[in-house]
Amino acid sequence: MTDEDFTDAWNLKLLGYIRTIRAVLPHYQERRQGSIVNIVGGAGRTPSPLFLPGGTTNAALLNFSKGFSKEFAKYGIRINSVSPGLTATERAEVLALQQAEAKGISVEQYKAESTAAIPLGRLVDPQEIADIVLFLASDRAKSITGAEILVDGGQQPGV
Repeated sequence: MTDEDFTDAWNLKLLGYIRTIRAVLPHYQERRQGSIVNIVGGAGRTPSPLFLPGGTTNAALLNFSKGFSKEFAKYGIRINSVSPGLTATERAEVLALQQAEAKGISVEQYKAESTAAIPLGRLVDPQEIADIVLFLASDRAKSITGAEILVDGGQQPGV
């Protein structure tokens, strides 16, 4: 991998999130409230040798989110993270093809192995991610900040 592989991933996701937060922060500080929910990804906790640029980006984003949550809680601003596991999306199809090629197996075999590794035995439905994000953004979660919620069918231990 090249430096560019990593800097591209960091610029797109990590710095993209940081820039977005920087843009809304003055408004939230003025209102003395706000909720930010970052969609991170399980690779931030469990590195994959086939996904190092994305994994390092996710790990940095988790670290940033937790640090940010402590700094800006005094303004009533909450920041949390949702880390989806393998989710039934078009991106999952692209990743399945890439991973299968990298491992030298068929896409069908890769999908079967991936699904078998999920304790609940199925991919995450995108609506499940949306439901968690809506909850975290709502006043029903007004005492939650600095948290990471895993939505991965039980693949990783933790909340």
